[in-house]
Amino acid sequence: MSAIVNSLLNVDVQLLHILNTVRLPALDGALHFFTNTAYLSSALCMAIIGLRALVKRSRALQYKAALLFVGVGASAVIALLVKHGLHRARPFVTYPDLITQLADASRLSFPSGHTTVAFATAFMVATLYRTKPLTAVVFIWALVVGYSRMALGVHYPSDVFAGVTISGFACTIVLRFGRAPVTYILEQIHRITGGVLIATQEQINT
Repeated sequence: MSAIVNSLLNVDVQLLHILNTVRLPALDGALHFFTNTAYLSSALCMAIIGLRALVKRSRALQYKAALLFVGVGASAVIALLVKHGLHRARPFVTYPDLITQLADASRLSFPSGHTTVAFATAFMVATLYRTKPLTAVVFIWALVVGYSRMALGVHYPSDVFAGVTISGFACTIVLRFGRAPVTYILEQIHRITGGVLIATQEQINT
């Protein structure tokens, strides 16, 4: 078993070494740009949908904004708990002779928080809106974010894969079991605020 684990770890490191070294330095600026869009783009997406829901008093948009927030939030929390539970060091710390650090990063590596948030946003937006062009755009963006984390030397491929897996799992659970609780919460907010927000299951399904 230990031999298998060591082999997988070696593949992880060697693949990262290739991604970190076989790149166009002229595109490093673009990699930094995309890596910095993970949290910002996710927050902007939630803010825009939320503001549109309030301005238009759209029950469907309120529901989508709430589900997006819960899906991304759940993914981020799980990733944070795993990260602080495993305490995996950054690749440039463990393998300074192989991996070059090209971006600022905290000390913990597994899983990739940027990748988790980016893919959670992509999963939720694609599921809630179900339009092919938008789905293609959000997933391409998420893939580039994940790639940038490896090319910049701050995450192993396994960190990025874990981020994709965590976001997929969390968003699936939210979409499968979170719809009724989200609807209930919005109804209670409607009751408390006197009609500012509301989303009943019957209205959402129409």
